[in-house]
Amino acid sequence: MSIAALLALTILSPDPADAVAECSRALAERPARPEDGITVTPRRDLVCFDGRIDQRFATAFIAASKAQGDAPATFVVRSVGGEVHSAMSMGEEILRRRGNVIAHRYCLSSCANYLLPAGRTRTVWEGAVLGFHGGAVALSDAEILAAIKASGEASDAVPKAQIKSLVAQIRNDTKATIARQGDYLEGVGVRRDFFEWMARFDGMPRTALDNLCEGSAGPPAFVVLSPELLARFGYRIDEDRGPADDAQTDAALIMAGLPPGLACHVDVEEAPT
Repeated sequence: MSIAALLALTILSPDPADAVAECSRALAERPARPEDGITVTPRRDLVCFDGRIDQRFATAFIAASKAQGDAPATFVVRSVGGEVHSAMSMGEEILRRRGNVIAHRYCLSSCANYLLPAGRTRTVWEGAVLGFHGGAVALSDAEILAAIKASGEASDAVPKAQIKSLVAQIRNDTKATIARQGDYLEGVGVRRDFFEWMARFDGMPRTALDNLCEGSAGPPAFVVLSPELLARFGYRIDEDRGPADDAQTDAALIMAGLPPGLACHVDVEEAPT
């Protein structure tokens, strides 16, 4: 890329502090309607997203961004996460816009997995919680069946052939999701095995989890991975203003209106190998 092109990208991108302030105002002032989780400001180079990620929101997000054109933009995101494919579709639009992404307050689950790493620059804003709890991973038929039974879809009244067909469908859908996820991660510079590694947290003994998240009332729903740990998997964070230990993580959760203990901070030396 030429120096002129780099300068153009820089000039077109709003200052991160201005972007966060503008999105905070815009989202606070918007009518309380579900479709208003996406706000396009008059700047036309700034998109604010606040909401759960699903197909409806993804469609609105992509439409709002495309209406601005093709120029680079900044995306300020705050989300508890949501559906995997919808999040990757949103991430693909961020990639198309050569967008800068700022995680504001909290960016959990699919937001952390797919939205932030789509950014040309990636910023975890002051006190923002970047929380992971895994992505799409392969499951055995026994694990799929157990999940179906837990959901109540496999009662004794359901024919075995129907259950077998459902297991096969979920297995195939999961395989397709993992393939798309792997290509997506590779496209944003993150190792394809990132979520396979993260699944090791699920296999940790309760005592090990207690030691990892000392002071938590129970096993956390999310882990906040240090930038150094994320970098091992190619997940780059350009500016990290988020919490750096468990105490700061709890304080950030409280400030965001989320319960303390929902997430704990994990450094390189604490992570499973």
